[in-house]
Amino acid sequence: MKKELIDIVGESNLIDDERLDDYLVDGKNSKFRVIPENIGQISEIMKLAFRENLKVVPYGSGTKINIGNIPSRVDLLLSLSKLNKILEFNPDDLTVSVETGIKVSDFNRFLSEKGLFLPVDPPFADKCTIGGITAVDSNGPMRLKFGKIKDMVTAMKIILSDGSIVKTGARVVKNASGYNISRLYIGSMGTIGIIAEISLKLHPFPESEKNALLFFNDISDFINFCESVRDSFLIPSYLEYLSPSFVRFLPKGIVENFVKNYHLSLIGFDGFSETVDWQLEQIKVLSKKNNCQKTFIPFDAGNSLLSHIRNFYLLFADSLIFKVSVVIPEFKNVLHKIKSLPFENKFQEAVLSHFGSGIIYVIYPLDNINDDNKVIELINMVEDIAIDSGGNFMIEDIPLKFKEKVSVWGRKNKNSKIMKRIKEQFDPNNILNPGRFVGGI
Repeated sequence: MKKELIDIVGESNLIDDERLDDYLVDGKNSKFRVIPENIGQISEIMKLAFRENLKVVPYGSGTKINIGNIPSRVDLLLSLSKLNKILEFNPDDLTVSVETGIKVSDFNRFLSEKGLFLPVDPPFADKCTIGGITAVDSNGPMRLKFGKIKDMVTAMKIILSDGSIVKTGARVVKNASGYNISRLYIGSMGTIGIIAEISLKLHPFPESEKNALLFFNDISDFINFCESVRDSFLIPSYLEYLSPSFVRFLPKGIVENFVKNYHLSLIGFDGFSETVDWQLEQIKVLSKKNNCQKTFIPFDAGNSLLSHIRNFYLLFADSLIFKVSVVIPEFKNVLHKIKSLPFENKFQEAVLSHFGSGIIYVIYPLDNINDDNKVIELINMVEDIAIDSGGNFMIEDIPLKFKEKVSVWGRKNKNSKIMKRIKEQFDPNNILNPGRFVGGI
């Protein structure tokens, strides 16, 4: 098998020694790490894997490699890092086609020179790849205005588990001919196909970007403010909520004059300079109407704070991080229930929310927590709160010793049966990322 892999990718693109220890997937080692250089090589690798029943974990730069359940087996770790070319660029049509191993930061750097950008701001944008964020549907605060990565995809080229290559969509902005099959692969964790090429819609780079930082005594005042924004003519790029406990984890100097337990909101705008400045003036008016205690409009350190919000995982080592999605009217109720969990202050939660998108991250640092049963009980209770509120639940980050005992997708995922049937049709031999997705598929 090693010889066959070398014949496909070359000896320099195959690793099978102690260096594999640097590429563990949830503690599991692979037999080989292969680094194909083009889509044809990926196809040949998958044909070999299909024939020999080898389990394959595809990845880009590895920033999302530990999202999902622990894989049942890892034989081949397939890196797309060398598929990093821009294939076709049509600035007049605001479209581009790229290989999926290109880094988001490198891609946007290229686009910025042309006066364009891809409005996604996922965690670790300096390292993550276009393919990685598409496979796990990773987005950031700007999804409020621009939507998710799935809203920007117009076409894909995908390698299936048997090595066959399929195309979806078209390299045009508008395409309404038939089912949108691309969306089936977005967020599928690489369990039904490997996304090798992707076509995307672009946006002109904004003339101005500014934000405001607001301080509230009570979460009800923050929610009232958000409702005022919603009912206005304002179009924020992002609207973030930071709980007082979350703010304490920020590096010193990010938020100055922090003198008491305020609930913070960072709201941003982009576009033409006059429009952005007008919207900030409206924020001054709305903040006064909703009992805002302190404001920085504009907030000079806003970009630095926004960077910490996007990469908040770096602030919380050895922590449980839950992602809860709820309709906005349930936001206050969900936080109240979480805060009222009966653990006698054993766990102290920090909360970050992409509020306008209904995403809540609930974070529990596990320093000095030695009761494993209590941690499992906490996980189940937070899931119950999310599901009972009509929302969704998953565990974004969790220490390995707990991950072995739970499903990060929760116990009550109502879509698991249909997802299993889709997996059986696209990957009947369970070759791709086995065990990592919903229901253990």
